[in-house]
Formats: sequence, structure tokens, C-alpha cells
Amino acid sequence: MLELFKRVFGGADMHDGVRKGSLTWKSLLWSQVFVVGLFASLLPTVLLYDDPMQNMPLFITTIVFDVAWIVVFAVTYVRFYRRVIARSKVTAKA
Repeated sequence: MLELFKRVFGGADMHDGVRKGSLTWKSLLWSQVFVVGLFASLLPTVLLYDDPMQNMPLFITTIVFDVAWIVVFAVTYVRFYRRVIARSKVTAKA
């Protein structure tokens, strides 16, 4: 029952985002690239976790890459969000 509620609420939330202009094909594409990128970088690390001391450089590199990945996408999101807010203020005045 909870899963059904989450699906209905998620669909209503997406519809509201499309109506407001904050949910576009570009934002959906960026979110998918973000998730796939994190998954692709963490997968080798998780699979090679049997011997942590031997793979320490891989772990450190993955952490650095993921932090940089998150920062890049956070900055991109803030820029996109500001652009959407500015666009909605302009359309509200007109």
C-alpha cells in the first residue's frame, strides 16, 4: 500500500514539475547520467572489496572521483534551478 501511495505521489509531483517547467527532458537526462556515473564508478570498488588493503588506491580514487562528480552536479543543479526561478519570475510578470 505504501508503494502505491509513493507511486501516485511521485506521478503527481512529476506532473507538477512539468507544469511549472522545472522538470524537462534535460533535467531527466542529467539525473540519469548522475546516477549511472555514480553506479559505474562504485561498481568496481564494491566488486573488489575482498582485499581492501591491496585495492586502497582504487578506493581513494573512487572517493575523490565521486566527490568531484557530486560537486559538479550540485553546481549544475543550482545553476539550472536559478535559471528556472528566473524564468518563472519573468513569466509571472507578463
